[in-house]
Amino acid sequence: MNEKENGQNRISEAELIETLQNLNKYREKIAQVKPEDFKPTGELFQIEGTSFQVQISPEATRGDLLYFISHIEDLVKRKLRTVSSEEEDKLKGKTIMNHYKGNITPGNDIIPVPDFEKAKAFVPRQHLVFLTGAGVSAESGLETFRGEDGMWTDQERVRLASAGAFYYDTEKCLDFYNALRMRIAEAEPNEAHRLMAALEKDYEVTVITQNVDNLHERAGSTRVIHLHGELSKVCSSDNRTTCIKEYPLDAPIRIGDKAEDGSQLRPSVVMFGEYVISTDEAVSCIREADLFVVVGTSLKIHPAAGLIRYARPEIPKYVIDPAEIDPCVQLGFTHFKTTASEGMRRLVETLRATSLRGADNSCY
Repeated sequence: MNEKENGQNRISEAELIETLQNLNKYREKIAQVKPEDFKPTGELFQIEGTSFQVQISPEATRGDLLYFISHIEDLVKRKLRTVSSEEEDKLKGKTIMNHYKGNITPGNDIIPVPDFEKAKAFVPRQHLVFLTGAGVSAESGLETFRGEDGMWTDQERVRLASAGAFYYDTEKCLDFYNALRMRIAEAEPNEAHRLMAALEKDYEVTVITQNVDNLHERAGSTRVIHLHGELSKVCSSDNRTTCIKEYPLDAPIRIGDKAEDGSQLRPSVVMFGEYVISTDEAVSCIREADLFVVVGTSLKIHPAAGLIRYARPEIPKYVIDPAEIDPCVQLGFTHFKTTASEGMRRLVETLRATSLRGADNSCY
């Protein structure tokens, strides 16, 4: 068995850490150069202590190179977090970027800077993860759930939203959900929904929502995880993970409407007394986040309330809500104490101000 077959030529964790340390040293060295003294020659050179070769055009600024190095560091950090995965078996030597379509490989390939349209294809965009609650949809006219005068302060509505009511008081349960579905049909996405969707232009965005409406999707968000299900869909009452399909919000679900398996059709949501199915997917997503933002949720309900603890401590974290959110404060979140839309405007401004894209940022 040769070296490649027995896996001895794989990237080790130590190699990744060493590469990351050397990239950081090189970035700090470049940062000490005055912007006016940064004069690239356009020649190919090696980044000290790494196997990366770079060619920088004479028109590039110091900020251009710093921006690019920071993204290379992000790539190595991501690889370091998954160094034990089976995927690592496919990566040989120090070809750290090989799994990104082969666009960046150490050794002989030339990485052009500052052709940022091409550079964006070389490096993964930062993963921005939102955890949203009823406060986001409140600006669209929908009731909150656990806020003051929220829906679940009415015990009769809590009863009608339960699995027990569906099986033992089916008609009233369906009437309750049909009324809620109609209100969602009449609502429109607000600015907070639209700003989250617009961030997909610059980030890999995932929205994890406790809301059962479809306003994130209607605003343009393309990756939404619904912790508590979706009222725009129906499913089997024998097994709520099957026979799931879209169902018009303005079309009531009646007793006698059947799923494909012959069972009574029901809303595809998590009723009181049922467990949340998509928690593992949400946890995995938050663990891999580069930025994490909580918007419009009191964080009083588990398992959603516990999700914030899966965000890595070193990443930027924000919470947008008019109320004090003690769990977030304890974990060092930056708090925009305002409404969802106003908070999202401030978040977008903050992200723009801290971005290194193509700018010679003074923080260096």
